[in-house]
Formats: sequence, C-alpha cells, structure tokens
Amino acid sequence: MFLFPILPMLWELRAQSKRSRSKERILTWSDRLRLRTLVINFVAIAALLAWQREQREKVRSL
Repeated sequence: MFLFPILPMLWELRAQSKRSRSKERILTWSDRLRLRTLVINFVAIAALLAWQREQREKVRSL
C-alpha cells in the first residue's frame, strides 16, 4: 500500500528540499516519480522473493 504513491512522493519531497533551486532539471517531476516508483517496487519484489526462498528452504528441512 505504501509502495505507491506515498513512498515515492515522500522521496521526491525530501529531494526537493535538498536540491538547489537554480539547477535546471533534465527529468520532469512525473519522470522522477515513475523512476522512484520502479526502484521502490523492484526492491520490494526482490525482498519478497528472498523471503519466499528462505521460507521454502525452512519447509524442505522439516
């Protein structure tokens, strides 16, 4: 539930507060939001797959 849109938006707001206002940006706000959403979801899926593998190994050892 928090993977989209809450975490990417919080990430963007934090980055905006640190970013200099004078720099011209290459990516638009929506591009950055999409990329951050992809990164967050990729990390979440990788964590779920690692957890699933661990659980599967525990079941096999029983």
